[in-house]
Amino acid sequence: MSDKPGISHDECLRDRLRDDPVLAAEYLLACVEEYLADEDRLFLKLGASTVKGALRDYQKKWPSVHEIILSEFIIQAGIDTVAKAIGMDPNRLQIIMEDGETITPELDADLTKYFGINNGVFLNIQRRS
Repeated sequence: MSDKPGISHDECLRDRLRDDPVLAAEYLLACVEEYLADEDRLFLKLGASTVKGALRDYQKKWPSVHEIILSEFIIQAGIDTVAKAIGMDPNRLQIIMEDGETITPELDADLTKYFGINNGVFLNIQRRS
């Protein structure tokens, strides 16, 4: 048996709803729907489909983690400066950013430390993109 504490069903569901706004909208609709009269359900479904469509469109417009790192962080400091500060070849960092390669936990840790922001920020953005 593992010494690690397990994650509860509620915590798992909460995390999934936070990570996926479309799922959250569907979950909320299902929770509210059973308490409504038939005609109210129809209006709720019409409204919910509009909201879910808007959320899907919004998610498609989210910039990639690479666009965020480049535009908000690296360009201001300079890719050579950042790469040298985190111990990476500047050409390699440029390739990662331009080709959209996966941000590794190690690269996330190096970048967040360099920029003085919370560890895991870039991994979370990448996961949501």
